[in-house]
Amino acid sequence: MKAFSFKGEDREIELREGEIVLGRSSECGVLLDSETVSRKHARVSIREGSVFIEDLGSRNGTFVNGKQVVEKVQIKPGDAVQFGDVRFELFQTPPEEARTVVMSQEAVPQLSTEQAPRPIPPSPSEPPVHRVPQPPPPQAAPSPSHEPRSQPAPPLHTPEGEPRFASLGKRALAQIIDGLVAFGVFFLAGMQIAPRFGGRTEAGFDLTGTPALVVIAVVTAILFVYFVLLEGTLGATLGKLTAGIRVRSVDGGRAGIGASLVRNLLRIIDGIAVYLVGAVVMLLTKRKQRLGDLAARTVVVEHNWGGAVRVVGLFMAIAVAVGGVVGGFLAAPAMQAKPSPAEERVSRRADQKAPAGPGSTYGKEAQPEAARGAMIAAAAMTSEISAEHEPLAAAESFAARRRPLYLAFKAVHLPPNTVIKGVLIAEDVGNAAPPNSRLAETSVTAAGGGSVPGHFEFTLNPAWVPGRYRVDLSINDRPAQSVRFAVTP
Repeated sequence: MKAFSFKGEDREIELREGEIVLGRSSECGVLLDSETVSRKHARVSIREGSVFIEDLGSRNGTFVNGKQVVEKVQIKPGDAVQFGDVRFELFQTPPEEARTVVMSQEAVPQLSTEQAPRPIPPSPSEPPVHRVPQPPPPQAAPSPSHEPRSQPAPPLHTPEGEPRFASLGKRALAQIIDGLVAFGVFFLAGMQIAPRFGGRTEAGFDLTGTPALVVIAVVTAILFVYFVLLEGTLGATLGKLTAGIRVRSVDGGRAGIGASLVRNLLRIIDGIAVYLVGAVVMLLTKRKQRLGDLAARTVVVEHNWGGAVRVVGLFMAIAVAVGGVVGGFLAAPAMQAKPSPAEERVSRRADQKAPAGPGSTYGKEAQPEAARGAMIAAAAMTSEISAEHEPLAAAESFAARRRPLYLAFKAVHLPPNTVIKGVLIAEDVGNAAPPNSRLAETSVTAAGGGSVPGHFEFTLNPAWVPGRYRVDLSINDRPAQSVRFAVTP
């Protein structure tokens, strides 16, 4: 049966068949008295002549030939094994029954013939005993000296036992890789959500007003869960895997969901001015902690995930980014083909100068359901309009005199019988009306659907009052776009 031992500078540890735990705790089978060694640092097991070692979540890591142990691995005679800053070398020793102790020639006392002990004569009552001289045991050859071995690669901690904290550059790299994940999530969510609030364009989506708020809220929630779960359990997002760093608690254990929740909530402050606040705090702290780390009692340290794991993390981040774009287009709400001009029929209200009231429709009965993908592609206020509903004098400010103003618009991707409504709002006209007063309302129905140009006419009697106004457009009673303008004296 094979026997093994760990040999250090001033200590030898015999390893027997089975398992043994090494650490600083008195409960361990082998006690390692060093501040860099965790209470239960590592486990060594011997099965059928093979030796295996695994790290037990130690603070400063377990290393074999300079490489950090991240899972159970086999070690062989001659391997350099390091627990914190305690180093050993694995040796294979003879079995217990075959082991002999060899003394050097200088250690054997040399006796002269005068000093040699003389045999004691037997007593007269005892019969003489004839002793057969035994040949001296053969001198065991001295064990060959082992050639000096190369020192293991520098571990991921300092000589004082502190871990090597992640540099600002590596943390920035992790943010860039995680930015790929954020982009994929953002594009997929935008393509799915924005069109339902009137924020769809031919090339993608437009984030203004309500669509922007909804998309940003959804994406922020998804990314927050992504960071909290991965950093709290694995200790790393895809970006940190690629950069070779991880998040852990200051005492060396996992960060945990609670601490991860705290450190990610404080990204709101750390992330000000593209993480300028977080970078400054990191440079001022010994452990390179940002505000979130200080509050959560966490640190970001260098970690050897292995080359394969880091490559996989990078490819997964790229896959999320590409998949978000492709999936966004493939799963986007279906858009109808543009109908011919003969199929475009728009019924308009005859008198659009009336005060606020229900809009009238002509042709088929309007459908109350919101149009998926329907949107206002263009809208502008103008004082002159063409027969093709094109604005001829578009502006953002108009003189206050008695004349009609027009809102020209183009709606696209409309299903049949879509209702487009325009509401004139007086945002601020002084004492003439309360703020945000509804002054007029008008609507049209696109009976044939598709792509529809049109315009609304608004007139105030006796004249326009100087102030700020806006027209709120909606499609099937869902907000689509707002156009603001001013009236000057």
